[in-house]
Amino acid sequence: MVDWFLPRRVEIAYALALGGSLVLLVATGAAWGLLLLSIIAAAHVLPAREGILGASVSRFFMSTLMILSLYQIEAVIAFMCHVHAYPQVYVVLVAVAVGAAWVVARRSGSTARLTFSRRDVVLLLPGVLVAGFYVARVILPSEDNNSSMMRATSVALDDTSHMAMLNALVRNDVNLLADRAEANNLMAIPGHSSYPMGWHVANAVVVASINPSAKYASLDDFIAIYFIVKVGSLFLAVLALTILTFQIASAFGFSIGRFWPIFGLYTGIAYTTMLVILPQFQEGFFSFLAVLIYTPAFVTLMVDGWRTGGHQRLQLGDIALLLCVTGSALSWILTAPALLVAFVIAKWHHAQMFRRISWTTWIGVGAAGLVILFPAWVIVHASGLIVSVLAAGGGITAPEPVLLFVLVMAFVFLMREKRLSALAAPVVVASLPLFLSASVILGYIGLHSTTLTYYFFKFEFAIFVVLLPLAIVALIDALASTVGELSPLLRSGAQYGMLATVLILAVPSVVGYGYVQNIAARTVGYTLTREDAKVLEGTLNVPFVSTNERVFFYIPESVPRNIMASHVARTMYPNTACDSDMFTAAYSDDVTMMNATLLKCIGEFKSVIIYTDQQGLSKLEATLSPTLVQSHEVEIREEAA
Repeated sequence: MVDWFLPRRVEIAYALALGGSLVLLVATGAAWGLLLLSIIAAAHVLPAREGILGASVSRFFMSTLMILSLYQIEAVIAFMCHVHAYPQVYVVLVAVAVGAAWVVARRSGSTARLTFSRRDVVLLLPGVLVAGFYVARVILPSEDNNSSMMRATSVALDDTSHMAMLNALVRNDVNLLADRAEANNLMAIPGHSSYPMGWHVANAVVVASINPSAKYASLDDFIAIYFIVKVGSLFLAVLALTILTFQIASAFGFSIGRFWPIFGLYTGIAYTTMLVILPQFQEGFFSFLAVLIYTPAFVTLMVDGWRTGGHQRLQLGDIALLLCVTGSALSWILTAPALLVAFVIAKWHHAQMFRRISWTTWIGVGAAGLVILFPAWVIVHASGLIVSVLAAGGGITAPEPVLLFVLVMAFVFLMREKRLSALAAPVVVASLPLFLSASVILGYIGLHSTTLTYYFFKFEFAIFVVLLPLAIVALIDALASTVGELSPLLRSGAQYGMLATVLILAVPSVVGYGYVQNIAARTVGYTLTREDAKVLEGTLNVPFVSTNERVFFYIPESVPRNIMASHVARTMYPNTACDSDMFTAAYSDDVTMMNATLLKCIGEFKSVIIYTDQQGLSKLEATLSPTLVQSHEVEIREEAA
């Protein structure tokens, strides 16, 4: 009896934990136990071989991405089958499937223990510091935490749009919005129902699993939820960058046991975070952080598995790669086809012929391809266009385009180095489809626009997050060679000093001084002022019900500042046809258009509160008739200058 029990004690422990989590789910509706259990089991299944991906932190990171991608795929299946599923169902199904995979892997002897070492601390530290900085911006100011969360999250137009999408999914039991009328009722802006919602779905499942009552939360409470989710995404993005940087550094022979090389890598990670990750976080592109997570994770897996990927059949590493492809597709469709092409090229390289690739691998490729087609179909079905939008404008801050050219030249030079052959092939295979996709987008823009546009700049960030770590690690290695004759202490100091000097000089000459200055100012400052937050305080603590009154903030002479405050307030209410018109008018900073739109739409709302300044007050009083003001309960409040 003892002989039977001992080999199976871990499996019995997992079964007991699964049962306990199910009891917790039935008793409270919370599925966080199953969520945590799934991540731990998946981390055990991932191999613990030598190298960066063998570290426990890396295994937990990859298992988390795999689990979140599976939730997204489940939501797509439920959408296609017209099934109103629940987040708890998503979590239960994944927990059972991952548990079964873990049992099979353990019996075959391919599981590994999770042990934490100095290497894990080194990988965790950058992400913890960056996320901790934004948490400190909430804790340290002497104001209400939720108001501080609004300001620290840099609540802007795009930011609150994504908060509204996340909120709509949580209120709809994490079901994608198939019916257009239902979408209009749930979304702050109806057009956003066609947005690829993969990262929103994944995080909505996590939110509902931890806090089932979140679907009934007031906006005041939901701002706190969104802040935690967004900072968690920032942490994962920095962690993905850190793992990729150290994976590249290992190919250059860097050792985690030495202080100065590690400090140099940390400086490079901070530099890349400032140029690539923080701008997307601050612009409010919550879902685009997923691209900055999945893309470096994909390249890291490609580099790690290149030498061990000789088998043609579908392996665990292949499944992780395909889940990165699907997660990227469901969060931002443009990068996913390039990643899928890179995967096929890698399998073709190892198999030498397409016919030698197993049928299971082709099924995986086909399934990932269908997932890529899904958001394309949703966008076309909702708006009737997909390609022409590539030439559309849109405000976005990005580094000078010359940076991309410099990085590509550095990439070409580095890949010619024979001693980097182990790194060169997988990085080329992973990066070349991204370059070609960017070239196609650039070519289309050249035919339809006189300037670089929104989507090319966004695509640049996906390339930057791969090329910048490669260039920085190569720079550190090159500088180490140039100071080789000095004493160890002087060599380390000179190497780091030269690295910092080159990075600083690159700001005005390559990256763009104004770009970096803008990011730095927004990192230490607040986009949403204390006054804006105070204006919102009276409207936040309201539950999400259809009878809510509408509140509009309108200051004709300072629309760009208060459009953020107005957008925060409006995301808490069900949508009407006039909301989009109000947004368009206000965001255009056109007083005449705003007045005309207000007159047209004011009758749709139970009551309207308009915040204005002294100069705008006279304009509003001249525009709005006393009868209209009285019949629709229009209240004009003057805000102090």
